Amino acid sequence: MASHLQVEADVFQVEIRLDSESADEVWLLLNGKAQINPSGEPTRAIRAVAGITALKLAERQIAITMQSAQSANCA
Repeated sequence: MASHLQVEADVFQVEIRLDSESADEVWLLLNGKAQINPSGEPTRAIRAVAGITALKLAERQIAITMQSAQSANCA
């Protein structure tokens, strides 16, 4: 977000992990773009939020599987 506001990036993208007592972890992907006024200050952000929990869980499972395969290969 900071690099976006300093005009180093056209948009910002952030992955957020949420934990709660009533549910397992939830992952969200935020994409957005700040609107900047003529003084160069951010006035608002336009953003989209997508749930990526299944993707993050699949990535974790792939990493575990690859680690197991590498261990088996070394053995």
